Amino acid sequence: MPVASVNGINICYETYGNPGDDAIVLVRGRGTQLIDWPQEFTRGLTQAGLYVVTPDNRDAGLSSKVPQPYTMLDMAQDLVGLLDHLDIGSAHWLGISLGGMIVQRIAIHFAERVKCLFSVMSSSGAEGLPFPDAEIVQRLMNQPQDRDAALISEFEFRKLNQSPAYPASDAEIRTSVERSMARCYDPQAAARQSDAAMRDAGRTELLATIKAPTLVIHGDADPLVPPAHGEDTARRIPGAEFRLLEGVAHAVPPAAAPIYCEAVTNFIARRWPGVDSRG
Repeated sequence: MPVASVNGINICYETYGNPGDDAIVLVRGRGTQLIDWPQEFTRGLTQAGLYVVTPDNRDAGLSSKVPQPYTMLDMAQDLVGLLDHLDIGSAHWLGISLGGMIVQRIAIHFAERVKCLFSVMSSSGAEGLPFPDAEIVQRLMNQPQDRDAALISEFEFRKLNQSPAYPASDAEIRTSVERSMARCYDPQAAARQSDAAMRDAGRTELLATIKAPTLVIHGDADPLVPPAHGEDTARRIPGAEFRLLEGVAHAVPPAAAPIYCEAVTNFIARRWPGVDSRG
């Protein structure tokens, strides 16, 4: 798997499709990896005429582990550096959860590198927004150090985070967890990502400076980041659209990939030639 040396660290990444097509960068959330994007989603985007780039963030997957404190802006600069490495001037950016915060930072600080912005299951970071479900937060934050115990804990977390309209079987969830943990399991690294997000002061007010066409997507059954966070994000970004997905939790379920593809490609097709609408 290719690796780019950027911003003083190594970023592991994968690409799909034709490099001559419009690029879209898919940015994962806390502790998750590029392999966690459903193939149905990346395949649908490439079939619509997009060149898909999927990086592992720093402190995730096969990218560098960074023990010293860092910021969300550092994480944003990593991915802009990846674009430089790939000789891509500008791209569409889609980030889920913590990844949504990263792509918001990219749109704020590197506006010329952003064609369209997709903030998915993420937040504005504003004070006063609803708290997440306490049980699912406890599962997420209290990760066991023992690998066998961690497998059980992650399985239970994903069960709690099932999308009601798109449930997966226990076997499917277990296979996904085992695959992810075989590739990388580092709870300290995930905690450092959380710390960077918690210290991301000032982003809320800066959302008003975003000029890129923006679609905010949220699941109505999200137990970790309640939909009000997405609604607030859309209100703060000038001209942003908001789409609420029925029966979706804090995830991109493989069975819901066509809905995500339709939302993304339709939004892009209204603004950029060469991308097929999927709806």
